[in-house]
Amino acid sequence: MHFLIPFEHSQNASLIFISEKYTDKFRLEFTLMQTFHLIPDFDYPLTDLNIPVLSDRMIDVLESVGEFEYRPIETIMLDDADLRKRVFSNGNLTNEINQLNCYKSLVISNYIDCFDNEKSDWEPSEFDPTKVGYIRNLVIQTEGINIPPIFRIKENPTALYITEEAKKALEAASIKGCVLVEVDVAENYPQHNS
Repeated sequence: MHFLIPFEHSQNASLIFISEKYTDKFRLEFTLMQTFHLIPDFDYPLTDLNIPVLSDRMIDVLESVGEFEYRPIETIMLDDADLRKRVFSNGNLTNEINQLNCYKSLVISNYIDCFDNEKSDWEPSEFDPTKVGYIRNLVIQTEGINIPPIFRIKENPTALYITEEAKKALEAASIKGCVLVEVDVAENYPQHNS
């Protein structure tokens, strides 16, 4: 697990990654407890914020599949063992700290309207019964929709979705660290009966 080094308003950092409105510039720094030597093996590291942190290599693979809208946030992985030696010079980390600069945290701004209300198995939100709350089984509609390689849906904004083509490209490039869960596609799925 990689832990965020707190910064001003860092308590709201997770919300930044599902909001298109937040545009302040900042940099994320994560410490790696006794695992710094392992991080180069992972393209999608797990963080305490549950935000999308992707290696530059993984971003390149996704972009090779197709265009998608995102805002990269500079992300630095720091060796926790060196944290006590951390020294700033003109606002920058000195070379005394082992660090990796080949990752970006992404604000994904592609929200695709592809949730199939009829075929998905879901419950209304307790706060607003006109909106989707808990989703037991997600079914997406892809017919006639231009879906980018990586995207979000408003009914489940904290989750990231990728296309089958993007999945195959990530596998072909031996991208590591992703846990992929298959979702149903409406065109291949029987009608849900309530």
